[in-house]
Amino acid sequence: MEKLILVRHGNYNGSVISDSGRQQMEILARKLQLELQDKRVLIISSTALRAIGSAEVFSNVLGISFEQDEKLWSDNDHWRDHSQLLELIRARQEDADVIILVTHLEYTEEFPAYYGKEELKVNWNQREIEKGEAWIIDCIKKTLLHITR
Repeated sequence: MEKLILVRHGNYNGSVISDSGRQQMEILARKLQLELQDKRVLIISSTALRAIGSAEVFSNVLGISFEQDEKLWSDNDHWRDHSQLLELIRARQEDADVIILVTHLEYTEEFPAYYGKEELKVNWNQREIEKGEAWIIDCIKKTLLHITR
C-alpha cells in the first residue's frame, strides 16, 4: 500500500448526506482522481448512512465499488480502540495501492497520528478537519497531507 486516505464524510441532514455534502464529496474525489490514476484503489466506508452516501459519490467519480465496515462508524466504541482499524488496514493493504476510508470526525482527528506512530514510526501533529476534507498518508514518503475542498 502506497497511500492511506481518511475522508471525513460530507454534510448531512438527519442521517443522510445532503446535496451540499454530495457536492463536497464530488469536489474532493475529483481533486484526488489524478493522484489515483492507474492505482488499485479500495474504498471502505463506515456503515453510517452519511458515510455510505459519501462513499457512493467517490465510487461514482472513480468508477469503482466500495465496501462497508462497522469499525469505521464512530457511533460505536470501535473508534476508541484504533488497533481494530489498524488490523483492518493491515489485512487489506495487499489488495490495493491506495486505501480510502470514508469515516467520521473521531477517526480523522486521531487515527492519522496513531497510524504514523505505529506503522511508519513518525510523529505527526494534526488537527480536526472539516466535513468533506481528507488526510492523505503517504506510506512511502512518510508524510501527512491535508486536502481541502
